[in-house]
Amino acid sequence: MFKKSTFKLKKGQFYYRGQLYLLAADLPEGIPAFPAELIFQHERIKKKIILIRGMYPLQAPDFNSLIMPIIRAVVRHMHILPATESHHHAEGMGLLTHSLEVASSPVNLELCWIYTRFRS
Repeated sequence: MFKKSTFKLKKGQFYYRGQLYLLAADLPEGIPAFPAELIFQHERIKKKIILIRGMYPLQAPDFNSLIMPIIRAVVRHMHILPATESHHHAEGMGLLTHSLEVASSPVNLELCWIYTRFRS
């Protein structure tokens, strides 16, 4: 297990042991997973979550108990991965960024609203 102090977020970039995170890929122990709390501090991720929260028809406590656990699980499992090999979102955190963009699209939000409205 890595110590949290080895992970930093500076000027929108992630650092591991003082190296830019993507450059840390040549470490003999492999690429470490960042703590989810640090990922949530990244400006791009914060903005996408705020957008999703603002578009959902749920009150804050319901959003926090129903939707945020899903987002946290996605962050823990996808934050390292690129979305594609050589197209848009090909960088680390690309799959997470893409997934949050899809989750915030009006069509998906409308389907979620319909589901929650008529589920009961």
